Amino acid sequence: MKEVLNNNEIVFSRDEIFGQVNKIFTNIEFSRSEILRRFLLFIVEESLQGHSNQIKEYTIAVEVLNKRDGFQPKENCIVRIHAGRLRRALNRYYAEEGLLDTLRISIPLGSYIPHFQARNNKIAVMSKGENLLTDNSLTIAVISLNYNHDCPFEYTLSKGFGLQLTSALTEVDGLSVISYHIVSQLAGKTTDIHTIAETVHADYVITIDIQSMDDRVRIFTQLIHMSTNRQIWSQVYDRVNASKNIFQLQDEIVSLITPEIRKACKLGKLTQKPEKMKAIA
Repeated sequence: MKEVLNNNEIVFSRDEIFGQVNKIFTNIEFSRSEILRRFLLFIVEESLQGHSNQIKEYTIAVEVLNKRDGFQPKENCIVRIHAGRLRRALNRYYAEEGLLDTLRISIPLGSYIPHFQARNNKIAVMSKGENLLTDNSLTIAVISLNYNHDCPFEYTLSKGFGLQLTSALTEVDGLSVISYHIVSQLAGKTTDIHTIAETVHADYVITIDIQSMDDRVRIFTQLIHMSTNRQIWSQVYDRVNASKNIFQLQDEIVSLITPEIRKACKLGKLTQKPEKMKAIA
């Protein structure tokens, strides 16, 4: 059963909200900070009890931070500091392990009153036995093929590329990018890229495969249209002294790949019907 709270906003039930709070508290950042837990729990409880108008800097200082009566918010910014910490911690939680949560708790800037929102994600919750559901936008996932921990350099470099390229692709107009954390979790269970792509409903996949020998490294990249298995674009990068300049190497290669994907989107090559697609020049 849903409830109607502030401004006729339809949100989740009390049980669902407190279930979400408890889930957030299992996050390592929250589990290590009593202040973050107390702060979030206090503003959520006050809001659900209809006391949103009492969620003020002074009351938080007294009830959460154990400040004495007579606390002067204008002279002490401690509440604002911890509110900033809480906002950042919530953002990090929902960007990573809480990515698939259907309920988002946020604290808008300029207020301490929490918002409870149904998430309008590109990826929705995955129930047992079901696939992840995506919206109708063009979706892409980055998959690292170096799953073997026996070669730490290749594994570390491949993971770094996956994280950085996924982040860079979020800046490309017209793309919905699947979280690399979600993809890597799936990759830990299966090496079949079709299974991974189907699970997250990815229209396209960029694969990264790395081979190294002595101080040389070769990086293979492919852009694949998953429903047709067509290779839209591929490139091989050879570099030396890679182990001494890992971050520089990641920056360089990602800066070369991203414009290619952006160009493909701009030219419509990732949105045309499969039979009309051509390799990127």
